[in-house]
Amino acid sequence: MITTITVALSTLGACDARREAEVAPSSASASAADAPEIVTPTVAWPPASSIDGATLAEMPDEARGVVGRSVVPVLAPRDVDLATAKLVVGPEFCALSVRHRGAMVVVHGTRAAKRYDGIAPQAGDKALRGGRGFVTENERVRRATWIEGGVAYSVDVECGAPDDTRCSEEGYVTALVDGLVYVGGAGR
Repeated sequence: MITTITVALSTLGACDARREAEVAPSSASASAADAPEIVTPTVAWPPASSIDGATLAEMPDEARGVVGRSVVPVLAPRDVDLATAKLVVGPEFCALSVRHRGAMVVVHGTRAAKRYDGIAPQAGDKALRGGRGFVTENERVRRATWIEGGVAYSVDVECGAPDDTRCSEEGYVTALVDGLVYVGGAGR
């Protein structure tokens, strides 16, 4: 008997593309050959002159203080009050989060990607930031994912109210993505 499992590829490789892979029940522990390859594509950094100083200045001191440690370009929403923004920087990623008018907005970027043999990256079905990406919704969280400059990005908008159109429709998250600005990072 063969059991079907769904392998969900997040922004770490294929922008939320979903593929099904068949696995025999006896192979409960994946062999090294089945494990994904972790790759870190070269990041194409925006020019230093494109840093949006006004948006950066709106961020709290603590968040501004870690921007320069990010190994990926930090993107921030221009039209969101960033006074309470939090920025976390890790060895391969950055994540900016902020509460905005009853919703949580999170911008995440990573240069680490998981590549699986036999599963090719998928082009998105939506135009995002001059490229292609995906827009999805799950339990009132609207998410947009795309690859830009070798970095996999996602923007999540989680709404507190069930009738909040920022989450029930994709217009808000796509406009938020298209309005993101570069505020810095270790490469610049």
